[in-house]
Amino acid sequence: MAIRNFYPHTAEHLEELIKYLQLKYSKTGFEVQTLKTKEEELKGYIFQVRKSYRTELGEIASKVTGLDIAATAKIKQVNDSLDVEIGGGKWLDKAAVAGFAAFVAFSILIIPAGIGAAKQHLMLKELTEDIDRFLKSPARSGKQDHGNESKQELCPGCGSPITSGMKYCPNCGRKLEQD
Repeated sequence: MAIRNFYPHTAEHLEELIKYLQLKYSKTGFEVQTLKTKEEELKGYIFQVRKSYRTELGEIASKVTGLDIAATAKIKQVNDSLDVEIGGGKWLDKAAVAGFAAFVAFSILIIPAGIGAAKQHLMLKELTEDIDRFLKSPARSGKQDHGNESKQELCPGCGSPITSGMKYCPNCGRKLEQD
């Protein structure tokens, strides 16, 4: 499953987007890897995120049962715009576990494989929404209402739009009001 979106006139925010994604996902228990493409015609990044485990045994058990989740975002600059393709590399693992479970041990592994597939889908959706929210915020999309004197506020932690009076950021949970 791959999700593809095109964000016109947002290329100037590419570095800022990568820093935002690295910070957000590394703070929430994920391993993060970012690779910058070197070819001039393919300018951009490959951003990979996967669930982090405390022990090697936990990681192995998660992979065997199909509960491991990961996502990859290919973020390519096209002139002054960004082309983003998000996919999950663990779908084949879950299908293999589910096939094995159906053949050998139906009741033992089919349920975790299904749960893993559902979590994988949610991971892809969350990463897509994070990129969407970041690049479509009024501060980055150039869609600020110049007729209104009030300026759109952004969370200092993640850059998501916030409104005055909020105590916590709805995206990253950062406390916004100082006591």
